[in-house]
Amino acid sequence: AKITELEASQTEAKRTEEALRESEERLKLALVGADSGLWDWNIETDGLYFNDDWLLRIGYTKDEVPKYSFGWRDQFVHPDDWSILRRDLILHFKGLVDIYENEHRIRTKNGEWKWILDRGTVVKRDERGRALRAIGTHVDITQRKHVEKALKDSRAESTRSAHLASIGELAAGVAHEINNPINSIINLSQILVNECDAYRMKHDIAQRVETESTAAFP
Repeated sequence: AKITELEASQTEAKRTEEALRESEERLKLALVGADSGLWDWNIETDGLYFNDDWLLRIGYTKDEVPKYSFGWRDQFVHPDDWSILRRDLILHFKGLVDIYENEHRIRTKNGEWKWILDRGTVVKRDERGRALRAIGTHVDITQRKHVEKALKDSRAESTRSAHLASIGELAAGVAHEINNPINSIINLSQILVNECDAYRMKHDIAQRVETESTAAFP
């Protein structure tokens, strides 16, 4: 009976091991298909783990990245993004949001910056509710960010073009309103030039009015 019980226990252990292996393979395939990475953060020790496939995707091996979160932050997270990342983590750690989510840039080995969607959740807390362990994913959203920037720039250019067009229309209207009386001044000054004696002051003034008006509004 003991032998039978031991064999049954071994069989169950093999089934569990096989099920775990299959689950890990499915998870790996899902992460690769989604261009994603897995991270596991032991908040008690500050130990930080990333799966190998994700590290290779951004150009690193496991030995080339820090084993602690503060090292990852200092070496890989864009300095302009850290304050918002930290804020979103704290909101989740305090239980104010159910899921931690943040978009920030990380530096690849070739020096480029990739945008990632960082999501995670606390999976272990102490008796006082303090976060002890969190697990999450990184998803490369660099292409999406490029598209969003292109659309934003396009909208800005369209707005600028529309603004310039409206200014042009306004200027054309103002020029039209000014040209009418100026044309009248030029015509009248020409009449005075023709009718006045060339050696009289009126002739000289009328000629100067005509010259200045024509130069200002050709």
